[in-house]
Amino acid sequence: MKMKRSHIASVIIALLFSYSSAQSQMTTAEKALEFEQSVIPHLKILLKDNYDEKVGFIENVLKVPMMFNGQAADSVLDEIVAQIDTSDGWENFAKESYTYNNQMLLRNVISSIWNGTAWENFIRFRFSYNAAGDITQFVFTFWAIDSWLPVSVNRVSYDDNGFLTEELLQLWDGTSWVNDSRVTNTYTQSGLLDISLSQDWVARSWENVSQNLYSYVQTTDTLQQIIRQLWTVDIWVNDVLDSYTFDSTGNVIEIEYFVNGPSGDEQSSYEFFKVERDVWVYDGLDYVSEFRTDRWIAIDTTAGHWEDSLRTISNLNSIGTILLSVAEESIDSVWTNVLRITVQTTEQRGNLQEIINDFWIANTWEPFLRSLYSYRFFVSVVDEEFTPNDFRLSQNYPNPFNPETTINFDLPRSGHTLLTIYNLSGEEVVRLADGNLNAGAHSFSWDASRYASGVYFYQLKQNGIISTKKMLLLK
Repeated sequence: MKMKRSHIASVIIALLFSYSSAQSQMTTAEKALEFEQSVIPHLKILLKDNYDEKVGFIENVLKVPMMFNGQAADSVLDEIVAQIDTSDGWENFAKESYTYNNQMLLRNVISSIWNGTAWENFIRFRFSYNAAGDITQFVFTFWAIDSWLPVSVNRVSYDDNGFLTEELLQLWDGTSWVNDSRVTNTYTQSGLLDISLSQDWVARSWENVSQNLYSYVQTTDTLQQIIRQLWTVDIWVNDVLDSYTFDSTGNVIEIEYFVNGPSGDEQSSYEFFKVERDVWVYDGLDYVSEFRTDRWIAIDTTAGHWEDSLRTISNLNSIGTILLSVAEESIDSVWTNVLRITVQTTEQRGNLQEIINDFWIANTWEPFLRSLYSYRFFVSVVDEEFTPNDFRLSQNYPNPFNPETTINFDLPRSGHTLLTIYNLSGEEVVRLADGNLNAGAHSFSWDASRYASGVYFYQLKQNGIISTKKMLLLK
């Protein structure tokens, strides 16, 4: 399951840099550079060929816990401790702790900051799942003094075939969840992703922002290209194109990137122009041993050549774990060292144990960051969902509305739940929920396009507890 909210990651990173600046002489810009040049390559190492350059940080982070187990099926990742190299040696910097539900699915990720003497809570991510093990909710909270404060929630919906149909991002305004943006997906008859539409919540309605159009090779259903379009006034305008090439075993070996621009002197005529490509090289076991980015140097609109830009060369062990990876930048057509990542694994299980990041400075490798991994044997635990303290029904949003509104509520425990809409005469109009719901935050939408303007009531009932609120439909 993928969460495409890359700007959430940007907010988290910005908060992290701001918070830790009091404990360090580094500027925010220096911290941002350090993050970009250490954590992101770090993730690429952990995820090997599964790291997606073109999606958000969070989307890749969600894949991480699945990659840690090595050959062990009975242990789970417990903690990652990040340390920075100083004149006094390695000093703690940040820590991430992981907890799981009974199905060994990731439940919580808690990030902590080292204040010099102890770990302090910083941010937390909490996950909920459906019976199929797909993420249905992703809650981001921030530690403030003595409690976790909600920041945002991603709510994910699926169709009867298990295909992801909607990702809704809502922000906490202090009293309720407020719509921010959403991505809706449609699929071909054969179950391939067809269109992915991004919209923002503006002035109490959804406004188009962009859409991705997917096309495939007919004979193999292999992804061929993705065209991104931007919504401009009232039409879709081409923006970028990604063209994919796969080898005979299904591994991606090249993605060429194009941008849309004016063709010649005809400002009204546009076409795609090649700008960059990513290239993957595999060893005999289908593991990525080299990843390279090239720039396209255009001679004219039809001719040009590829020029080296960046590459990463890796040494792997027999199970595909990268033990050594060196990132290089092409300077005056000469590959020059930039970053080195050295990986140690445990002898018996092959789990990650230590990752050290080195910068190439003055013709030598200088360590600057290391991560230490610890594990624990998995023990069945109480499946702790995101459980608010109170039974709470939020005011619908927007209100007044036309024709669609969203109703959010929190349940402290699981149980049979009714969410019912009534008209002013007390007659039942529709039941939005009538069945067993898990503890946690829930969201339902009501499309009132078939109903008359006026006052309506919505009522939430569970385990003998009832809460009712009023809303206004204006057409």
